[in-house]
Amino acid sequence: MIEWALQIPQTYFTSFALYKNVDPTFAYQMIAILNGASVLGRWLPGYIADRFGRFNPMIATFFMCAMSSLSLWMASVAVDGTNTGLMIAYMVCFGFTSGSGISLPPVCLDLSQA
Repeated sequence: MIEWALQIPQTYFTSFALYKNVDPTFAYQMIAILNGASVLGRWLPGYIADRFGRFNPMIATFFMCAMSSLSLWMASVAVDGTNTGLMIAYMVCFGFTSGSGISLPPVCLDLSQA
């Protein structure tokens, strides 16, 4: 379910940006910003997982992912007009924290212990 929930902002954020009257070219480039931040979010939590345990960074990044959605995305919904800076901040924060949702679940499913 977490994997599915991580895809919702990636799917609908461009439509949301277009609804908020962002330039159409830039609205589609926001997905590239999200994926660029996701590169660091796939690497750094994996490195931390090697040091502090597999589940600790996964829980922390999923919590930060939820908080970024509840604070930054919901704040950009409440703002009248276009607040591109807030949208970019959300894309970077969500991209970084959702990257661990792609890279850490296989590490947490250690089947060699079964």
